[in-house]
Amino acid sequence: VRAKLASVAARVVAVGGGGTFVRQGAPANFTAGQPASFDTGPSAAWRGVLAVEGVPTGDGRLIEDGALTWRELPLPVMAMFENPVGGMGHDGAELVGRIDNIWRDGSNIWGEGVFDLGSAVGTEAHRLVADKMLRGLSVDLDMVEVDFENPEPPLDAPLEDWLNWDPGMMIVTAGRAMGVTLTPFPAIPEATITLLDEAPA
Repeated sequence: VRAKLASVAARVVAVGGGGTFVRQGAPANFTAGQPASFDTGPSAAWRGVLAVEGVPTGDGRLIEDGALTWRELPLPVMAMFENPVGGMGHDGAELVGRIDNIWRDGSNIWGEGVFDLGSAVGTEAHRLVADKMLRGLSVDLDMVEVDFENPEPPLDAPLEDWLNWDPGMMIVTAGRAMGVTLTPFPAIPEATITLLDEAPA
């Protein structure tokens, strides 16, 4: 039973972490294609779909429509240059930029921001995106609430019922974005990043 619950818990941990602020919708002075201005060093602008609500992921999860909010901006952009060894989720990711704007367009949660070209890892992440070597995005969530497609057995159920329980799809009913991570294998195929000068208007 402990191993079974640990497997389920790992799926939750992979979706989120911990935190507290809610911001919804684009800021009043926001214009798509023109990231907010912050004091910064060398940088390069990007745009991408951070998450998609209402569509099953490739690893058996679904973010419910309207479930996502986000912390106060700006937020970090991380990058995974290799798969974690012995870890999970985004372990080992490095800071490469920031998110300046987030907004909802239908079921898509969009973001825009910049890469930090003043750092070696930011420059490398920008190069990989420019060369279309690294395109996937995976949103990092806290304040996560989940349900499962198949209800869990009652606590007094026989051990066999727990061992045979298949939770089915994990449904995220609430979550707050605290950043995004560039990854080679995004769970949501539509969650991709593009340099802003290459992005469609």
